[in-house]
Amino acid sequence: MNMVPADGVARGSAIEEFERLLDKKGLVRLLDVFLANREIPVSTQGLIEFTRDSQPTVSRRTDDLVEIGIIEESEGSSPKMFRLNMEHPAASGLLSAYEALHEHVDEIQESSEEFEPESYDFDSGSPFVELFRYPTNGAILSALLHYPDAKLSKRDIAEIADVDSTTVGDNIPILVRIGIATREGEDSRNPKYSLDREHPAADGFLEAIAKLQVAKGPMIPTESEAHETSEQEVISSLHEQLREVMSAFGVQPEEADGAAATQASSRADTRASAEEPDQAFCYEDQRLRFEQRADSVPRTAA
Repeated sequence: MNMVPADGVARGSAIEEFERLLDKKGLVRLLDVFLANREIPVSTQGLIEFTRDSQPTVSRRTDDLVEIGIIEESEGSSPKMFRLNMEHPAASGLLSAYEALHEHVDEIQESSEEFEPESYDFDSGSPFVELFRYPTNGAILSALLHYPDAKLSKRDIAEIADVDSTTVGDNIPILVRIGIATREGEDSRNPKYSLDREHPAADGFLEAIAKLQVAKGPMIPTESEAHETSEQEVISSLHEQLREVMSAFGVQPEEADGAAATQASSRADTRASAEEPDQAFCYEDQRLRFEQRADSVPRTAA
C-alpha cells in the first residue's frame, strides 16, 4: 500500500507545532491510536471504533493530523487507510514518551482516580490520553518543555501558555500526580513548578520539541531582537540620508568621514581622561563641527 505524507509540516514555532498535536481531546485520542499501532494502517471505521467519536469528528481530526504531517494516508485505496508517519520530526519522540508512559502505568493509576487501565474502552486505559485529558494540559506541558530547567509560578506558566492562572491552578495538579511535573513549596502560597527531567516520558517529549525545531530552521527573533534589528535599520537609514545631505553641500562623504574620525579620536582621548564631560568641551566640539560644515560649502563670487 502506498502511503503518502502531507506536503509539509505547517509553519510556526516548534512549541506551537507541538501544542497543535495536543490542543483538542479528539486529536489526542486519535494520536493515541496511531502511536499504539505504530506503522500499522487503520481505517476510518477502525478509528471510530477505537475512539468512540462520531464519523464527522474522526474525519475532521484525521484531516488535521494529515495537515500537520504526523500521520499519512493511503493513496488510491478504498477504504482509505491512515498510519503514523515515522518521518515526521516529532514521531519518534512522541512514540518514546508514549511507551515510557505505558511502562509506568501503575504509578499513573495510583495518582489518578479517573484513570482505568483495565477499562474496556481503548482510550480510557491509556496514560497518554490521561496526561492530556484536558486540552489545556498540552499548553501547560509545552510551557514546562519550553523552559525545562526553570522553576515557574502559576502566573509564569499562564503567560507562557496563554491561559489564565486559575486554569493552570486547576490543571497542573494532574501533571504533578502523573509525575511529569514537580511542585516546590507545598506550604507556600506561590509554589514553583518545573519539568521532572527524571520522568521516563520527559526525554521523549523534549526530543520531539528538539527535532521539530531542527525541522523548522532558525528560531523566530524575539521581540527585543526584532526591536534591536529595527533600530539598526533606522540608524543605517539616517546615516545614508546624512551622506546625501553632505553631498548636496559639496562635501565628499569620504573626506568628512576621515576628518570626523581624526577629530573623534582626539575627542575620545580627551573624554577618556575626564570622569565627567566638560561642558566647555562640548560647546567647542559643536563649534568645530559648524565651522567644518561652513568651510566646506562652496562660495559664489560677490
